[in-house]
Amino acid sequence: VSGVAGVPSVASTDTRGIEAAARIAQAADEVVVAVGTDGRFAAEWHDADPLHGLSVPEGQLRLLRAVANAAKKPIVLVLMTANPLDISEMLQDLRVGAIV
Repeated sequence: VSGVAGVPSVASTDTRGIEAAARIAQAADEVVVAVGTDGRFAAEWHDADPLHGLSVPEGQLRLLRAVANAAKKPIVLVLMTANPLDISEMLQDLRVGAIV
């Protein structure tokens, strides 16, 4: 089992780790990618705001795309979030085999 933080935090725009994540995905038999949001995006008594909206953060989307592209077969996506997110891109991507 190997792993790497492709993006250092939920809202980070630091994508320097994505290349390493893609290399690991390329060599792996199975790939699981975890993305999502935290309490900064939405929480009890705090709705999603226009700054974060209902989208998966861009840094995480870049990670997901790179890893899915590098993987030998469709990946498993683990979505962790406190609010509904627009995952239409992921649902339509044939490189995503399952969303949990």
